[in-house]
Amino acid sequence: DHQGIYHCDQCGICRVGKGTGPGGSHWHCDGCNACLSNNTPKTEHLKVCLKDGFKNECVICLEDMFSSMQPCSIGYLCGHFMHTHCLQRHLQFSTRCPLCSKPLVSYTQPL
Repeated sequence: DHQGIYHCDQCGICRVGKGTGPGGSHWHCDGCNACLSNNTPKTEHLKVCLKDGFKNECVICLEDMFSSMQPCSIGYLCGHFMHTHCLQRHLQFSTRCPLCSKPLVSYTQPL
């Protein structure tokens, strides 16, 4: 399944997907400075959006999120970003965000 690559002018970096315009697979959030999947409901995300949150590290492995090529997820109750594979591993031990302790289960959406 080839998703393609697009350049996000707001991020200033190339991303995996079909872009942010009409027919695209993502939308750009100016608050957290991230390109989010169209599967991420905008109204729900904006409730927890953290200013420049995507420029932080994964709250689990502490690697850079902004330039990561790995799939990412976001906690719906806290807005913290994490790699999807880190989240899956973390959920084997805890259902709470390691940074703020808010619940992650049922409230985490892939980007």
